[in-house]
Amino acid sequence: MTSPSDRLEVLVTTWLPSSQKNKKTPWLRAGMFAPKLAERGIDLHVSGTVPEWATPWDETSRPIRAAALGSGLLKRLAQAAALPHRYDTVVVLRDLFTFTGPPWFERLYRRRADFLVFEIDDSLWAPPPEIRPPMWSPNRVVETAKSADRMICGNECLAGWPRQYCDDVVVIPTVPDASIRARTGERPEGPCRVGWYGQLNGFLFVEPYLDAIARAAEESDLAFHLLTNAAVETMYDWPRKATPHVKQWDPDTEGDDLASWDVGIMPLPDNEWTRGKCANKLLHYMAAGLATVASPTGMNSEVVVDGVTGLLVETPDEWTDALVTLARDPDMTARFGAAGRARYERHYTLEAVLPDYAAAVNPR
Repeated sequence: MTSPSDRLEVLVTTWLPSSQKNKKTPWLRAGMFAPKLAERGIDLHVSGTVPEWATPWDETSRPIRAAALGSGLLKRLAQAAALPHRYDTVVVLRDLFTFTGPPWFERLYRRRADFLVFEIDDSLWAPPPEIRPPMWSPNRVVETAKSADRMICGNECLAGWPRQYCDDVVVIPTVPDASIRARTGERPEGPCRVGWYGQLNGFLFVEPYLDAIARAAEESDLAFHLLTNAAVETMYDWPRKATPHVKQWDPDTEGDDLASWDVGIMPLPDNEWTRGKCANKLLHYMAAGLATVASPTGMNSEVVVDGVTGLLVETPDEWTDALVTLARDPDMTARFGAAGRARYERHYTLEAVLPDYAAAVNPR
C-alpha cells in the first residue's frame, strides 16, 4: 500500500462488532488495543460482519439476521475492493464472514491483501459437536492457516497446531481490560465468597462439580456466587449448599462484582477443544486480586502457579479439599490473591502484551 504518511493502517475483521459493553473476543483481542496503538502510529480498524443493530445476535429474529448477513456481505465485498489501496495489514480474527461453508471470503481477501494475519483464540479446527455451525469443515481453518503470512494464537497450546501450516506463529494472551481491579480496603465480614464468571453456555463445565462445591460448603463457611446471565438461577436443580448468589453480568459493575469475591474457579475437562481455551476467566480473577482454583487443562497450568497464586485440582474430592482449605485459611487466600494480581501485572496487562501485538500486525 502506498500511503502519504508513515502510519500503519490495519483492518481487523471479526464476526461481532467490537464493543466494551459486551467484552467479547473483538474487544478483548483487538478493540481495546486501538487507543494505545494509535499512539504508536498504528491505526486499528475493527470491523464486525454483524452490524450493531443486529446484536445481541442470539436474540435477533430471522428477518433481522438475514438483513444483517446481507449488509455484512456488501461490507466485506467493498473492503476486499479497497484492501490494497487502504490497508497495510488485514487480521482475520477467528472468522471473516461467518465460519461456515467454503472459505470464499478468505480466498478473496488473501488475493487482495498485502499482508494477511489469521488470529485464533480457540481450537477452531476441532470444535465439539454442540457448537459446530452448519456446513462446518476443518478445511476452512486449514486453508486460512496455510494462506496466512502470520498467525496469532492466544496460548502455546493453540500455537502448536498452526505451526504445521504457517512458519510465522506468535503467541499473545487474551488479557482483561483495565476496568478489572483488585479490592481496596478491608475485606468485609462474612463467608469465603467462591465465584464463577462467564457466559451462560460455559456453565456446563461447572455443573459436574456442583456436588463438590456443596460438600465444601458443608465443611466450611463458604458462599457460592455466579456472575453471568441471571437465567442460570432457574436452569439447574441446585444442591442445597451450592445454591448460588446470582448476579446479572453488567460491564459497568463487572470489576467491582469480581473484586467482592475471595476465590475464582475455572473447572475444565481435558480435551482438544478445552486445551485451546485462553484462561480468560483466570486472568480476570487474578486482575481482581482473587485466589484461583482451576483444572490443570491447557493454559490454566501456565497461568496458575500451584501453591503460589492458587490451586490446580482434578477430581471432585480434590475440588472439595481445595475450597475447604481456602475457606478455612483467609490469610492463604489473601496471599494467593495478591500473588495472582502481581503475576497479572507482570505478564497479562494490556501494557504487557501491547508491544507483541504491535509487532504482530506490522508487516514491515
